[in-house]
Amino acid sequence: MTIEALFAGKNPQDFYIGKVTQVYRSNCVAQVENFDLMSDRSKFNKSFLPNTINNFVIIDSVVGLFLGEVFENKASRKSIYEMKTGDVKSNDYQEICIDTISLMPADSDKFQLAGFNTLGITDKVYLATDDVYKLFLASLEFTGENEEPLPSFATYLNKSQAEVCLKPSTLFNRHLMCIGATNSGKSTTALAILDKVVSTRRKALIIDPTGEYRNAFTNDEITKLTLGVDTTVSPGKISMEQWEKLFETENSSQGAVLSEAITSLRYMKKIGENTYYPKVGEDIEEVQENIASVGKDDVDFNIELLPEQIQAESVCEPDRDSDYNFKYRYDTLRANLNSSLVQKIQYQMTNTKFLSFFSNDPGMYNLLDVIEDFIHIPEESLYIDTSQLGASEGIGGMRGTQICQVQILRQGISRRSYTPCKRRT
Repeated sequence: MTIEALFAGKNPQDFYIGKVTQVYRSNCVAQVENFDLMSDRSKFNKSFLPNTINNFVIIDSVVGLFLGEVFENKASRKSIYEMKTGDVKSNDYQEICIDTISLMPADSDKFQLAGFNTLGITDKVYLATDDVYKLFLASLEFTGENEEPLPSFATYLNKSQAEVCLKPSTLFNRHLMCIGATNSGKSTTALAILDKVVSTRRKALIIDPTGEYRNAFTNDEITKLTLGVDTTVSPGKISMEQWEKLFETENSSQGAVLSEAITSLRYMKKIGENTYYPKVGEDIEEVQENIASVGKDDVDFNIELLPEQIQAESVCEPDRDSDYNFKYRYDTLRANLNSSLVQKIQYQMTNTKFLSFFSNDPGMYNLLDVIEDFIHIPEESLYIDTSQLGASEGIGGMRGTQICQVQILRQGISRRSYTPCKRRT
């Protein structure tokens, strides 16, 4: 695209600023020649602020049209007064420093990453119009999927006519990060996007560690659940890989002990015993037969007994006795190796709301069952409030997010429908 085509219906000279005088790898310096543009108050409105920063410019180069953003605007002391009086002399100057953002090649009508392409000395610089902003926002759409964009949820900086309208896949097919100081509008920005997703009946899963978005949606718009209050996770629904991540096992041996302990508790649940499985002094063959009888449907167990069961797994096989029977005996070495895992689990259970998160209470929703239903129901959004578990305790913020994410990926749902909302300061 040429500069004339980009400013179709307008005279490019009306937006001409000056020429590039210094070139760097990712930015450049341009000297202002059109002082009238910089001092004409009729140009100063919400869309055109040529005498400040954060506005876009177009640089006409031999490789195409570069889009840049002004990050510094400076003038000589004399020229500031003389620009006001109209008495501008040849030795007065005004310069703008420009960050290179993207490039529109001559054979294209969309902006793309500039790559290793750079500007050149004497390239002409023009002030960007609202149409250029809209073209840049349209270039951000990288998906070829046939879907309607979300309604406008923002306008570009200082551009009241340049509305931000993007497809959901553009927003959620990649990681999206919102950065800013406290009270700068991060939560409001995220809420504006989520509001458009929910109001247009797109599918979204929102995990909120603070609970601040709970009242942002009505019960008709989204299903709301609160972990530890009306929703829990059944321990039997969690895979062994997830248990290892939850308890942060340090090595494969701790993972193996954790697996053995859970299997033993599953056996005790199967036979109707609400206690751990003691193994010291027990016949080895009998214990192995009992453990082998645990089937794939025997998944439930009492998680409160897990520390005691790990301690009970600290056994080893002795030499044969006179009757050629095997019986387990206590192994001090294994007990010492398991002690750190036991302490870690005991801390989770006694100092956090871990047991409020994992429960077999039939009167409460099971989180993973709810997620599975959510996946298969069209136009259904789900909000999960984890604030009652304590966002700073790990189990409330990170653990709930991990379990939900793994479960969603196992069910085959696209990641763009998954929206963890975490507030950052």
